[in-house]
Amino acid sequence: MTVFGVKSIREADPMIVAKAQGKLVERMDPGFWDAAFLKIVEPLTSWKPIPLGQLIQNELVTPDAVRQSRGESIGTPPTHNVEYYTAAGYLETGYDTTQIAYCDDRAYQRLRNTELQQDDIVIGRSGVGSAGRVCYIQHQPSQSCTGDLFVVRVDKNLAPFLFIFLKSKFGTVQLDRAKHGVGSLKLKIGDIKGILIPQLSQSIRDAFGVEHKAVLHHHNLAMEAKTNMLAAQRHDNKAAEERYHAEYERNLTIAEAMLNDLIRQVEEIIEGTRTEIEPVDRVLNKEQDSGA
Repeated sequence: MTVFGVKSIREADPMIVAKAQGKLVERMDPGFWDAAFLKIVEPLTSWKPIPLGQLIQNELVTPDAVRQSRGESIGTPPTHNVEYYTAAGYLETGYDTTQIAYCDDRAYQRLRNTELQQDDIVIGRSGVGSAGRVCYIQHQPSQSCTGDLFVVRVDKNLAPFLFIFLKSKFGTVQLDRAKHGVGSLKLKIGDIKGILIPQLSQSIRDAFGVEHKAVLHHHNLAMEAKTNMLAAQRHDNKAAEERYHAEYERNLTIAEAMLNDLIRQVEEIIEGTRTEIEPVDRVLNKEQDSGA
């Protein structure tokens, strides 16, 4: 089996792969060349994948974070008015808009090349729990910057499919493979640009975009409910707090189920066991039937 220029000589345990010495110098850790990775991503080769770097529209920069040592700070309005996004606000289906932090203008001036737009995809750069994690920016941010997140901007019609793909096993395994470091796992710009994206048909990519709208709809309903829940909490309105909490949990569960369904479908298309996209609203129909 030869995948992406790496040849697996023997798949039995222990697995043996062959690679040119010049390439091995780039990554000497054996896990990077694990033949188990080749076996997972082998179906991608049928779709003539291209590097993500060919699709990115913005300048991809190495991210940083707010640094007190530079006189920068995180706080609350009105002294801190710049939205500050970090992996702490990630939800599976989008960004938790109730968890947006704020930084000062000094930090923004240094980090402004990470300003966000709606439909951007952000990828964690470092940290055991953050490196390689992917999130979709479902809303239109105000003046903003990010903390230790790569900002990936592609054509808005392609963004939903890209997000779903990166959340699939084919995207996840590539991001996991690219992580490096001993004390703290990290990703580099080249790692992000090198992620291989399958060239599915335009109609298939568009279909994922249409179905992803249902995910965003329920994610946004969840965010609205959580905002109301927190307001009820501040006013010590227990009944309203419980009602909005249930609404938040319900919509977030639906959004996650719909997203997982789309992830399963993109994996099946790449593996050749599916040719068309099924509507994800059947997930909602199943929930309504179970509650009847």
